[in-house]
Amino acid sequence: MKYRLLLAGLSLLWSISAVGQLTGEFYLEKTSFARWEPVFLYYRITNTGAGTVTVASTLDPGQPGCSGHSITVSSDPIPTPSCPLLEAEGCNYNGPPSQPTLLSPGESYTERFLLNFDHEINTPGYYWVEAKHSGLGSRTTGDAHTKVSFRVKENSIAPSELQPWLDGLKSADRSKRFEAARTLASIAPPSLEEMLLGFINNSEFRGYTALAFHRMNTTRSMDAMAELMQGPVTNKQIEAAHFLAITG
Repeated sequence: MKYRLLLAGLSLLWSISAVGQLTGEFYLEKTSFARWEPVFLYYRITNTGAGTVTVASTLDPGQPGCSGHSITVSSDPIPTPSCPLLEAEGCNYNGPPSQPTLLSPGESYTERFLLNFDHEINTPGYYWVEAKHSGLGSRTTGDAHTKVSFRVKENSIAPSELQPWLDGLKSADRSKRFEAARTLASIAPPSLEEMLLGFINNSEFRGYTALAFHRMNTTRSMDAMAELMQGPVTNKQIEAAHFLAITG
């Protein structure tokens, strides 16, 4: 696999441009993050041709694989027959149809993916992320690849930086509420333990309870995780069992 390194300002970007009207590139806005800070990977498509191009937006930012993206982080476990990766089991999307985006010559379209959601990266240390997208559209050929390193520092994220996500839980926009819940469950800072434990009583956010309890990994959250295992078998129970197996 071949990579090209591009250093732009404070961001490190590796990309291979597609041949044709569109070019695709993955990047991080920075390469150093506080502990429990959301780490977003961005994917930007640019129309470098002379005509307008239609591109499809990502169906679900929580399931990038459903839209042709492959994202791997250095901390990802190696799947085994007894412990497969959950995301390998296929896509489950029940939202509205993806709306196409029209790009005029020179215009760009950017999406972002929360790395903390599918990957364990809250522990301080150095990581790398490798991303790939194949097939930018019918008028292009080629792939977009990324491999970039980043660091999670020892110091914790400032409480004020979490406030926009807490406010998002009360947004009138359903998609923003879910994005906020997904983000907070993924980073699960200890300071928000009480609020995250309350997800079990919220019909909208209940789907993120197992993830939040696992990422907190406190005595209370593990007790709450064990309670999820009681009763009839549900998808929540399967996810909780998976996380309990990882935690040991």
